[in-house]
Amino acid sequence: MTHFFLTIVILGLTSVVTQKVEVLKKYRIPVSLSSSLIVLTLFTAIPEWKSFQIYTTWKTWPSIFIALIFAALFLERSEGKHIASEFKESLGETILVWITIVGQMVVGLVLCLFLFKPFFDLPLAFTSVLETGFAGGHGTAVAMNQSFIDNGLANGQEYGLFSATVGLILGIVGGIIIIKRERGSGVVKEEESEKLSLDPVKVIITLTLIFGAFLLGSLMKDNVLVLLQTIPDESVLAIVKRLVPSLPLFVYALIGGVLVKAFLKLIKHEHLIHNGIINLASNVFMELLIFAGIASIDMKVISDAIVPLGILFSVGFIWNVFCHYYIRTRLVKDEYSFELSLINFGMVNGTTGIGLMLMKMVDPECKTKALKVYAEAAPFTSPFIGGGVLTLSLPYILNIVNPYLVLTVFILALVGLYIAGARMKKKYL
Repeated sequence: MTHFFLTIVILGLTSVVTQKVEVLKKYRIPVSLSSSLIVLTLFTAIPEWKSFQIYTTWKTWPSIFIALIFAALFLERSEGKHIASEFKESLGETILVWITIVGQMVVGLVLCLFLFKPFFDLPLAFTSVLETGFAGGHGTAVAMNQSFIDNGLANGQEYGLFSATVGLILGIVGGIIIIKRERGSGVVKEEESEKLSLDPVKVIITLTLIFGAFLLGSLMKDNVLVLLQTIPDESVLAIVKRLVPSLPLFVYALIGGVLVKAFLKLIKHEHLIHNGIINLASNVFMELLIFAGIASIDMKVISDAIVPLGILFSVGFIWNVFCHYYIRTRLVKDEYSFELSLINFGMVNGTTGIGLMLMKMVDPECKTKALKVYAEAAPFTSPFIGGGVLTLSLPYILNIVNPYLVLTVFILALVGLYIAGARMKKKYL
């Protein structure tokens, strides 16, 4: 517990200092990012400190906190809101997000096939580092760890966390520069934060449900591993015995969240789930995950691949800027195109939270339909890309299927989506 309390103190002190440093305040740098970069610098400058127990503890935190985040998110209660929107508007946003994120995959695959693999001897799994960090974020980088390891990229999590950190910085700084360039003095300087009143009893109950889902997931994982040992190696189920142990804890935690929610619904006590507190807890877990993930990055590993990483991030960021300035004007309704693209820009370079921050700098009262359209499109994008099924499975796909065939399919998909989206906007929007 000492390490946990010390981490909270570090984050707290840094948040106070952040309010006094103009550049950090100006660019809205998250406290988890600024504090972790300071700690990372200290550990890099004084490598002997890595022998401290707290460093070893931080190394274990990302897998724990990503499991808590998934347990919380899948515990969240459905509000039963059915949005009746103009389908064509959200479809344009869906196509834009797919093009942007699949484009990141194409950038990574092209560079990997023609540059990184032949000249730097990097495996095909390196393709996923850009999308994992930029569109996925720190949580996805942790979730991708086993996928990277299984496909020959032992340092994949380190690369993914570094990618997410660079993407976060580029998303904040690049987004604010874009706003200044296009809107100038129209940018909102300060944003009032709404005060949240919390009931201590509701907080305790909600945390009980989250931790209960997490513990249930841990219990399932342990017992599944025990049961698998009873399967003979020559059995047809032997493949299950090989694959299931590689499933990370967060997969079981999300199942735990679903089961806890189903049980509460069964006994008609779903009202105990408080979405506001779950969101708050998830944000705190994410801050701790980002801090621990960045602070414990092994910069020696990063330095060994700094040239390909630098090339990958540069080309990837250029692609994201191209999508903001060119692709979005062909696909999204002009009425809210800029505001919606700011949300996307923050999301594909860092997190949705950064995107919302950028959008609120030009539309603080959410008067445009940008946020609504973004939310309506999310169910058709987030389960698959930017940390979804395709993200997690891409390293496996590239090792099973001819990578040139995968590249061809991706490029054809991008062209097809662009043509369909452009025609739809021209005809209906």
